[in-house]
Amino acid sequence: MSARMRLTRIFNESAHRRRARETAAQVALRQKRKWNIVRGDKVQVVGNHREAGKQGIIKEVLRAKDRVLVENVNVAVKHIKGNAERGIKGRTIQKERSL
Repeated sequence: MSARMRLTRIFNESAHRRRARETAAQVALRQKRKWNIVRGDKVQVVGNHREAGKQGIIKEVLRAKDRVLVENVNVAVKHIKGNAERGIKGRTIQKERSL
């Protein structure tokens, strides 16, 4: 057996062993399950979040990012730049951010 083949075999075996040590959380992330949350549900923020305890209605579910938009929760200020040539004033709006 050539040295290259031996090194390839060693590398593949060590990679296989590394995959076998996945934690339960990593396995759960890898195996996406069906969400029980849909738009329009009333939810409460739990966990270690600065908005914990607040309640609101879900506006949007972002399944690919594992996030949701909740009405009037996690609100941030967004600055809109104006354009003098078009006559548009600059303004500040409040927008919900995802959780």
